Amino acid sequence: MPQNGSRILICILFFGWISIPAVRSETVRVVGSDSVGRILNLESSEVVESLTVSYQMSGSLAGLIKLREGYADVAFVLQTNEGHPVMDGLNVIPLGYWSLFLVVHEDNPLIEVSMKEVQQLFEKTNDGLKSEWGTLLPDDPKWNNRSIFFTVDVETEDPSYPLFVEEFFGGERPQKLSSFGDKLDNPYLAGPSNLLIMSRLPELGKGLRTVALIEDGKEFGYPPTSENLHFGDYPLRASLYMVVPEVKSEEVRAYVRYFWGSGRLNSLYASGLIPVPENVQNQALLEFDLEF
Repeated sequence: MPQNGSRILICILFFGWISIPAVRSETVRVVGSDSVGRILNLESSEVVESLTVSYQMSGSLAGLIKLREGYADVAFVLQTNEGHPVMDGLNVIPLGYWSLFLVVHEDNPLIEVSMKEVQQLFEKTNDGLKSEWGTLLPDDPKWNNRSIFFTVDVETEDPSYPLFVEEFFGGERPQKLSSFGDKLDNPYLAGPSNLLIMSRLPELGKGLRTVALIEDGKEFGYPPTSENLHFGDYPLRASLYMVVPEVKSEEVRAYVRYFWGSGRLNSLYASGLIPVPENVQNQALLEFDLEF
């Protein structure tokens, strides 16, 4: 009787080469936003329980394409424009929002400002002209003919930086950024005439407060709360999602459980990410059929 190897050889000779599907190892391929990879300090791979997790953080759009084409299992996707990139037909878990915040000293009377007014102030300052508080507070004589001192506390590597250049400078870095004033090492030393642009919410009790933003076409301004960011009432936001295919493997479920149980979200929050409302996130996880 021929051995097993001989039988296989005979089958190949008579019927041609037989394609045997490769058995997938327990590896989870995670792709997506390079900002997330940098903040989480992700290495090329790590071992999670019995899984090997490989990371390729090459950008949100590239990661989403890999996910759709079956070359990845999980993607971190950052939307800097509403609805782009498109995530239809995928399971989406909202993680939170990076945003830009307009901040003033607690003695400053400014309560809300429109997006159009802010854009005009930036354009004027970028052209080397002085902006004045009287344009924002016209009925307060104390603030007439009083110059605005801009302080931009937003680093180019911040996930919110693209919002800054896209919303106010047409996607191009401002040419005269130095005219916005010196960057303060400690933003809490800002005076009443400073208008700060920050990539994270100011700490409570340190003499600063955020300004409500009026989105174009709306009458009222909304402060940057978790709820207002989620529903889009506060417009300066970039949304971060964890995205997986509709068909979820046990390996993917295990990775999502690990991500929520390992405190990784805390690292994102420490970078300035504002969490979504808890009930919204719980609903997303429930639809994902996970129990925590």
